[in-house]
Amino acid sequence: MAASLTKTAGEIEKIFKKLQAPGKSKKTYWQLISEQAEEEGVWDEQLLNSAKEQITIHLDKLNDEKLFDLWEQSEAASENFAERSELNADKVKLDLKEEILNLVLDKLDSSSHTTNYYEGESYYISEAAAEKDNDEVDGFDDNIKDIDLNTDDIFEDDDEYFVDDGF
Repeated sequence: MAASLTKTAGEIEKIFKKLQAPGKSKKTYWQLISEQAEEEGVWDEQLLNSAKEQITIHLDKLNDEKLFDLWEQSEAASENFAERSELNADKVKLDLKEEILNLVLDKLDSSSHTTNYYEGESYYISEAAAEKDNDEVDGFDDNIKDIDLNTDDIFEDDDEYFVDDGF
């Protein structure tokens, strides 16, 4: 089974959510990176380099075939038309580190937008408000008469509108 770049990025994300960040911090990599993304907008190079080291540890566990499969899915591969025989495992790992880190940061970026974008806004009607005054909530009158219709009423054509003109 071929390795998947997005699956690998997901595995790295899980590792970052569990692994304690370097230094004296008691936070995980994911928490520190999330905080930096929200507050500063500028990445701490030490933290990113440490994250790349963790990605390297993960990539070192893969055999060359899986590494090359991952690399072929990357942007670096689409820009470089080298054959597998011409590739160097170290160069592939270097490209993959950057690619996977970018995918993980993209996940962080998209997850922070989905959780914070509508924060504080209410786009639904509460049950209490709906029960309180239905007419004001949806603008329709709830006292609509039921009309007994059958298929003859709906599909029966009035012959008086179709007068034969002799054509």
